[in-house]
Amino acid sequence: MANFANIRKRDDSSSERSPERPDAERSRASLFLDQQEKRCPRTFNIIFYVTVPLIILICLCMFCGHFLAVLEKDNELKTNDAFIAYHVREAQSFDEAIGAQQQVYDDCLDMFIDTNAEPTMDVTELKAFMAKCTEDVNSKTEAWKTTLKATREKELIDNILTFDWNTCSENGMPASHENQGHYSYNRWVESKKMMYAEHIKSEEIEDSE
Repeated sequence: MANFANIRKRDDSSSERSPERPDAERSRASLFLDQQEKRCPRTFNIIFYVTVPLIILICLCMFCGHFLAVLEKDNELKTNDAFIAYHVREAQSFDEAIGAQQQVYDDCLDMFIDTNAEPTMDVTELKAFMAKCTEDVNSKTEAWKTTLKATREKELIDNILTFDWNTCSENGMPASHENQGHYSYNRWVESKKMMYAEHIKSEEIEDSE
């Protein structure tokens, strides 16, 4: 019995000392975290079980989102350019139609003068009268055309163009959707004008040769 008691006593003493061995082998950071968890358990749990995982998830989303944006940004730019091109072509067609409608008055008047003019008819006065007569209608048509163009452009910028994967601004910094829309539209129009000017210049060079 005495031997059994001694063995049990040694086991108890060894079990009491056993927790100290892992602590001696653990790093200072691990011990420090254990101390903080015991000292401020709520704060510790909020930081390391809520805040830190959220930060890791956000960083992971940003990392994956970068590569997704690289894959999607070119397609978004092409789509925006196609919408702007369609809008500009539509506006030009509308301008041509309005211009043709306004020109038809002068053409019809010239045809009338050529076929029915009398020697005593003052052609200059007649043309001035027709210009004055149609001036009010033409002014209203121009005002309506300007308003419609602005409305269509606003609809294009606000509801059609997208900037989910690109930042389109003068300095590349984040900007509002409206500012990015105006910047993209103006840049497209400027590029079109430059390409047209280069095309005309190249044709002139070919003609001169």
